Amino acid sequence: MDSPTTNALASRNLSCRIRANPRSHTLRPGALVSVPLNWREASHSDREHLQRFVCTDPPKASRDPVTHQPKHPQPWQMRVQTGLRGLRPPLKTHRLIVGYDSGGLAAVGMYEPRHEEEAFYIRAVARAQRVSQNHVADELLAFVINRITLEREYVEDGYRDIFCQIHEKNSASKKLFQRAGFESIGLHEESGLETWAIHLGDDRIELVDEDVVDAAIVDDGEG
Repeated sequence: MDSPTTNALASRNLSCRIRANPRSHTLRPGALVSVPLNWREASHSDREHLQRFVCTDPPKASRDPVTHQPKHPQPWQMRVQTGLRGLRPPLKTHRLIVGYDSGGLAAVGMYEPRHEEEAFYIRAVARAQRVSQNHVADELLAFVINRITLEREYVEDGYRDIFCQIHEKNSASKKLFQRAGFESIGLHEESGLETWAIHLGDDRIELVDEDVVDAAIVDDGEG
């Protein structure tokens, strides 16, 4: 049985084949913050930093006095933080991107090619709470999209859709992806997850020089 995501991406009645506003879809890393982060693919040396990564406010869940179950005002943030802390890079099937500044790990992004949908799925885009006033999330999402355009094996085979799933109450993430040119294409009512997608047509893909991008994410010994 097809998943709601598969059906949404396959339907041409939904806005899956999107042409993004070129002014809102900026794919140049380093253009949105005054001090660009140092990006690289996650390695074994990042495990300790991931285990301490805080992207939620408050940083910990409290205990419900009645049910004694953990609770958080933004449970979607807590789920992402818990998931990222449990990762043990390097990963086999997922692409895990980390960004560092002078204060340490500032941003984490994760995506994967999904064969069922013939699309790329952005599983996580998270920035540390200590940099919440900067445009780090925009910087991270732009970098992830740039990396996806360099997945030559998949892009040349027709993988041109990028999608993610965002909780319907997560207004900050919805605004983030909307700024990057994504559009909401459906809501799974049972889970409360909205599917957001963008189509990278030939006129929208900026295939920057691979040597330049690879140099930007080479493990430089941090962590």
